[in-house]
Amino acid sequence: ASSSAPTPEVTASPRREPVKLAMVTCGDHLNITLVSLKSAVAFSKAPLHLLLFASDASIQPLREQLLRWPAEVLERVSFEVHPVRFPEEKGDKWKKLFQPCASQRLFLPSVLPEEDAVLYVDADVIFVHPPEDLWSLFGAMNDSQLAALVPESEDYATNWYRRFARHPFFEPLGVNSGVMLMNLTRMRAFGWESLMGPLLTKYERNISWGDQDLINIVFHDHPGKLLVLSCKWNFRTDHCMYGPNCLGATAALLHGNRNVFQTSKEPAFRAVYLAMQQ
Repeated sequence: ASSSAPTPEVTASPRREPVKLAMVTCGDHLNITLVSLKSAVAFSKAPLHLLLFASDASIQPLREQLLRWPAEVLERVSFEVHPVRFPEEKGDKWKKLFQPCASQRLFLPSVLPEEDAVLYVDADVIFVHPPEDLWSLFGAMNDSQLAALVPESEDYATNWYRRFARHPFFEPLGVNSGVMLMNLTRMRAFGWESLMGPLLTKYERNISWGDQDLINIVFHDHPGKLLVLSCKWNFRTDHCMYGPNCLGATAALLHGNRNVFQTSKEPAFRAVYLAMQQ
């Protein structure tokens, strides 16, 4: 006879969804890439899965460095390293557009076909806040939005796009592509990559910042597809160059574009980089 006593439920502790962090490293960027990854690990409590793309010469050194991380770190951090891959058509142009391999981010929907969403960051980015809090902003997207980005700057008078752009850009201030939440499933459905070749052909002579400008052109034409994030998630020296901008927000992620981590021009940025390097 079966017992009528209720069977106790065995509830496994809920495992947190990993943050999928995508990054590209080429040329001499290996050291700064490792510092960036270290910052993401140091400030996160959630599991992390690193989706890394590297030039042929960097693949093995990158793997070796990551495998030297402490065992307790590798328990919650997994990684895969892929060679950079561009479409055959215009492959050389894509590879050399703006900075080496930077335009790989445009093609993540096809080179990561199994992934639903990723948080893409440039290699010169340092987290000073948990990356899972940025990852959670996927939940702030409406049904139409397929990406999230931070404006290029906060100040209309000094904004690069308003002063110098010779192509359409996301109004009113353009966006910076160094930190990007990417819903890859929606980007594939939208036909994101099919837009890139024709846009490069049309605007090649008019773009200064490579793939970032192409991203701006897409969201100029489809503004409803983009969620705009707070400047704290992509805090750059531009936010202090012409007086204080990004007011009322504490920087959560420092973006050291223009090599500010490697030079002494911006001592505060340099100090954070050196501390994280230890």
